[in-house]
Amino acid sequence: MTRAYHTLAGAALLVAVLLTGGCPRNKPPDEPTVPSGPSSGLAGVAYPFGASADDPNGDSVSLRFDWGDGDTSDWRPATASGGTTTADHSWDSLGTYVVKAQAKDTKGSLSSWSSGHQIALDSNSAPHTPCFVMVATSVHVGSSLSYHISVPDPDNDEVCIRFAWNDGDTSGWSEWFNWSRFEGRSCSSPDTYAVCVQAQDVHGDLSDWAGPCSALSATSGNLPPHTPIPSGPDTVRVGSGDGFYVHVYVDEPEHEDVTYMVDWGNGDTWRFGSMSYYAYATSLVIPYTRPSPGAYTVRLRARDTNLNESFWSTGHRIVVVP
Repeated sequence: MTRAYHTLAGAALLVAVLLTGGCPRNKPPDEPTVPSGPSSGLAGVAYPFGASADDPNGDSVSLRFDWGDGDTSDWRPATASGGTTTADHSWDSLGTYVVKAQAKDTKGSLSSWSSGHQIALDSNSAPHTPCFVMVATSVHVGSSLSYHISVPDPDNDEVCIRFAWNDGDTSGWSEWFNWSRFEGRSCSSPDTYAVCVQAQDVHGDLSDWAGPCSALSATSGNLPPHTPIPSGPDTVRVGSGDGFYVHVYVDEPEHEDVTYMVDWGNGDTWRFGSMSYYAYATSLVIPYTRPSPGAYTVRLRARDTNLNESFWSTGHRIVVVP
């Protein structure tokens, strides 16, 4: 009686398990999130992407990525349900690629592929040819010849620069910087120096060489004035006062007084001796009376009391209208 009872009870339990579906059935992970990452970039550069997936059973999940170029990543290490998985990838060719993700739980069940994230790849552009401005035309032996360097980059990348000097010396690459910086070279003996400069961006693309610049000198003697800086109005009218004027400022390494030669840009030039000497680092106003209508590009050159002369300044353009 007892044995028959237990047999019937076991059979009833088995039927109940079968009728109620048995042990809970595993469900695959949910579709992963759309991969996050950049939407544009450069060919040959690796970029990071991330995605996550929830698992209905709370299982850990692994993810893999379809990079849209025929390559699929290996399964990444498992993370907790809902955790983010990342992977890097680079593409060799230009174009637009769609990145997708798929999840797998610990029991091997696969999710569907996620929706895609697009990334468009372009080629890198080399930096423009550097521009450089001399801070001074001459320095004393033991001092540094200095330059202000600017390097526009089409992709706004950081750049570094190197120098090739006329004595055969080529510098190493500078630190990375954006747009502009000051550089210099110590001059241990009297000599005349000229320099070329080249830029490189973070992707290794090189600019053209710029230069050589005008020769600079290191001397143990007297130094000439720095290059004058002219300024003034852009437009004046005939009959407005006595004419127009130009401001000029110049520095002088030994703090000597200076005088000027002025090229008014219309064939009229004031030679040295036409003006008195003035204190260095003074903003001087030089008038030009009774001008005719037209465009005047005014340049100036400075001379100190030891008769050392600066370079000609850049031109300041003034238009005289009727």
